[in-house]
Amino acid sequence: LGAGMNLLIPTSAKGTGIKPEAFALDAYAAATYVATPWLALSVNAGYRLDNTNKIFKREILPVQKFTAGISDTNAMLAGLGAETFFQLGKEMAIGPFAEVTTRIALDADFSESPMRATIGTKLYPFGRDAVGVAVGGDYAVSGTPKAKGGKTAGIPPWQVFAYLSAHLNPKEAPPVVSGPAACTSDAQCA
Repeated sequence: LGAGMNLLIPTSAKGTGIKPEAFALDAYAAATYVATPWLALSVNAGYRLDNTNKIFKREILPVQKFTAGISDTNAMLAGLGAETFFQLGKEMAIGPFAEVTTRIALDADFSESPMRATIGTKLYPFGRDAVGVAVGGDYAVSGTPKAKGGKTAGIPPWQVFAYLSAHLNPKEAPPVVSGPAACTSDAQCA
């Protein structure tokens, strides 16, 4: 179980400062259920308070709205995902995953609501607690930009990604026991 908030404060239209009144705030709750040691299922839900349409004082083109990520409506957030983990030998592991995420625009046609399907895999060459590499792709189910514009910025029809992550929490070493508790014979305890 978890919850989070993301706050975006964009730059001004000319890029010379920030525009705090054009903020976007996401608040969400998330839960993961580990069904088996190799399968985890996740769900999240939230809300986006979106004021990004306050960046520009003038009317902007749909392409500008898309590239700047500007939306004229708030949205409900939702996501479902599944992640797997398979050990390959002593250290190496692989974890294919899939997810569907959406921002349901509240004051717009549902077809404008960005919905993305993602598939990919994670590779852990030195074990889960060391280095991870993730590769995958996103496909826009709905919410791609419209030539005549709309209330949401839209998302790209598709995109690919690759991530490298380092897990900096070292594995815990077993405690070293010394003193009388470590003796097993009179000679060791003397």
